[in-house]
Amino acid sequence: LSKETAGWYDRWSVIPSHRFRFGATEWLMGVLYHYHKLLDQVGLLHAVVAALYSYPCHSGLLQALVELFNWRFNTFSIADEETCLDLWALHRVSGLPISGQFYEEVCLNDLHRDQSTGSGSYALPYSFRYLMKVWRDLARCGKAISQLGGQREISLHASWWRLESDPRQLPARTYLAAYLAYWLSTFVLPFGEEGNIRPEVIYPTCSLAGGVQLALAPATLANIFHGLGDLTASPSPRDRSIVLSAHYLSAWAGLLLPELCHNISLENPSIPLLFMFRNRPEQVHQRQLSEACRRLSFVPSAGQSGLDLACCSRDSRPYAEESRGGRIYHLPHSSAPSASFRKEWLCCIRPSVLLFRKGGSLFMEPYFPHRFARNFGYDQAVPPNADFALHDRTYRGLDRHLVASGWWCFFIRRDPSPEFFIPEQQRDGRVDVLYARWWTRHNQAFRERADVVKAAEGAYLSWAGASISSIASKFLRQEFPELVGKVSTVGRRRARPQAADPTDRKARAGALEPLARPEGSSATPRGGGEPPLVYFWWRHFLLDCGYQVDTALSALILPEVSRAWERHLCHSIARVGPREFISWIESGTTLQHFWDAVAEAGKAMKVSFDQVVLPPPFSQALNEFYSSGGNAKARHFTQSEATCEQGSRLLAAGRLGKNPRPFSFGAEDAPCGVMTAPLLSEPNEPLTAAGGNAPQPPFAAASPVGLASFSSHGVLWPSEPQSIQMADNGGVLETLMGLTRSAMEESSPPCLERVRGFLHRNTLAYHLMGYPGDPWMAAVDAVWDEVKQRCQEATRLKIQELSAEIALTEQRSEALRSQRGGAVSRVETLRAGCAQCRDDIIAIQQTIEEASKRLADRQAAHRALTEGATEAEAATTALEQEYADSQARLSVLQASLADLRRGPHTSL
Repeated sequence: LSKETAGWYDRWSVIPSHRFRFGATEWLMGVLYHYHKLLDQVGLLHAVVAALYSYPCHSGLLQALVELFNWRFNTFSIADEETCLDLWALHRVSGLPISGQFYEEVCLNDLHRDQSTGSGSYALPYSFRYLMKVWRDLARCGKAISQLGGQREISLHASWWRLESDPRQLPARTYLAAYLAYWLSTFVLPFGEEGNIRPEVIYPTCSLAGGVQLALAPATLANIFHGLGDLTASPSPRDRSIVLSAHYLSAWAGLLLPELCHNISLENPSIPLLFMFRNRPEQVHQRQLSEACRRLSFVPSAGQSGLDLACCSRDSRPYAEESRGGRIYHLPHSSAPSASFRKEWLCCIRPSVLLFRKGGSLFMEPYFPHRFARNFGYDQAVPPNADFALHDRTYRGLDRHLVASGWWCFFIRRDPSPEFFIPEQQRDGRVDVLYARWWTRHNQAFRERADVVKAAEGAYLSWAGASISSIASKFLRQEFPELVGKVSTVGRRRARPQAADPTDRKARAGALEPLARPEGSSATPRGGGEPPLVYFWWRHFLLDCGYQVDTALSALILPEVSRAWERHLCHSIARVGPREFISWIESGTTLQHFWDAVAEAGKAMKVSFDQVVLPPPFSQALNEFYSSGGNAKARHFTQSEATCEQGSRLLAAGRLGKNPRPFSFGAEDAPCGVMTAPLLSEPNEPLTAAGGNAPQPPFAAASPVGLASFSSHGVLWPSEPQSIQMADNGGVLETLMGLTRSAMEESSPPCLERVRGFLHRNTLAYHLMGYPGDPWMAAVDAVWDEVKQRCQEATRLKIQELSAEIALTEQRSEALRSQRGGAVSRVETLRAGCAQCRDDIIAIQQTIEEASKRLADRQAAHRALTEGATEAEAATTALEQEYADSQARLSVLQASLADLRRGPHTSL
């Protein structure tokens, strides 16, 4: 997608971090024997066991993949789509946990390291403080050895494992933390110097030894992305070596292309897939590279199998089951259910930012799983052109812990919808038609027709005008032996002088003949001891291509810019030497790109800015594109570079919103060899002299500031008569003036007293030799004019620099004034808010007091009513008892009455 590929040229520069080290295997065997239960508790048992074996570094597969690495999205742009080492694949390959607490490597200061809980104990375990002391002692020992004996600084891992024989009675977790520090630094998260244990890893290893599970997989993947991006961002990655956990990346590449490497089957499908490559031999690099490039760069035809992108997620995806307690999630080869399976899968399929904090640096790498959805079994659609707002992926600000916390919370965020689709175990994702069309437009992949491609390439090389500068001779002899002689003839023919016919030069962009440098130097000698002419190609380029002279370097390249000039600049850079800057011209979009390409090419080869480009043969250079001056060659290495640097500073000031007035040197003030950029020159209307109508020279421009009058040299021709008189035919004048110029060029600006002293002494010597005075005094005036030019130039540059600084300071002051106004308004707003809150508090307090009074009244009324109700209840109870007694008496009386009515005989 970025249309930029790295030039490796058959050289792989990644150093595998996992190598044999004396004593490491025995140490690991002891750790596994004593602490295997604790490692299983934190989810690292299989990941640590993997360090027992050796693994091949499939350099051919890795080089073929990394050449297709897209740094913007952290993906590999293969023939038919994008893919990547995703989080779930890394988890399956390495066995590292995805969930857990945030993994960060920090070095605590003494205040935090010795912090106490307030109850007579330290907040951090003793293991951390002891291991930090051991690391510090080992580091001091290595530094002392390197300083005394001149030997290489001692590698910490060589003595770190000897902690096992320490006579102290240390806690058991100390030995485990010591090995985990070595394991993280050399196997999981290598960084920087190969094989050295970092002091920052001691803090997380003590947490792991304490039974805390850390999310190592996101940090490991961020470290891999950072290493690949750092490698591919270099213009010459073959000359840049980095230490990378290549065993993880190699295992994933081997699963992607299993026919190109050796592997074995696993007895237990639940163990990491890295074990499939344990103790396997490596393949031949060149053969593996060529076959991998073919598989990754060509779309398979009908009947051919493509890449197995879901090789790491197939048969290992979580699935849900309904139970009485709700939905639970399982893995195919794990009997115990876990709620973390759903969370880990969700973190793997959502776009996020992966973090790896190492001391004072926070590495932030974007993660876009929607660009390689087929890795998880989903269907691939056209991805949106979205990106995270990461201005710099390496952040070193003081608030890096807050930035890390914010991105980590975004990574582990809860999904608002409880339902989401998890593909079946054997499902393979598909690609829709819209994505296929979109990818075809952006990738330009070929079908697998190697014979057709080779025939087309051979026909191209057979063409007499083909550009072959980037094809290696070894490749030609191997693939096209019949064209070796013919191609060499084409190369020699292109080295001949330019043809007279202009149409031959425009046949092809890459067929421009070499430029012929004028005799002597880039300046044309004028003869008679006069200073040479210096060609200013930038002004010629601007005017010839239709730009104004004062066009800013940030201006875009116009479509009507002559392609002949672009080819001329590319060929000029190739003539100087560094061809890597040609791409800056070819891909440039602004004038700044052209300026930087020529400036950097000249700086690389120690050639001044205006000596890189010679006058083009297709456009006549007018007299205004030349300037005269003495000793131009010596000035090319000083004034031109200073002008370029000053132009960059002023350009930065212009980009900040305030354009300082451009400047240039007039014809009589312009020092020889100074390159005038568009930002440093300004067209000016012809000015009329004080006594006539003579205009200024075409290259002159008014200075934006007035300079103080320059003192005269004060050198007079001696009045004493000469004893002899002779003509200067032996170059004595040039010799003496050369000594004066050497004194003038010793410092910038020149020391006036020193130059004046040389002029006085040489004038007296020239007079005593009997030479005439008029040529000498004219030369003295010319030298002093040059001194004046140098001093005025240095003063102008200083004034412009100060003006730019003043402009920047004014902008900062204006920005601070605006910020102060905003802060004042914010203070006023906050104060008004405080007053409103105070009024609300008073009103609420009054309301609370009134409510308290009402509450007290109601409570008193409640008590009175409660007492009345109690008394009423007692009276009711007494009345009910009396009523019951009355009813009983009534019953007795009624019975007696009934007896009396039955007759008196009944009572006898």
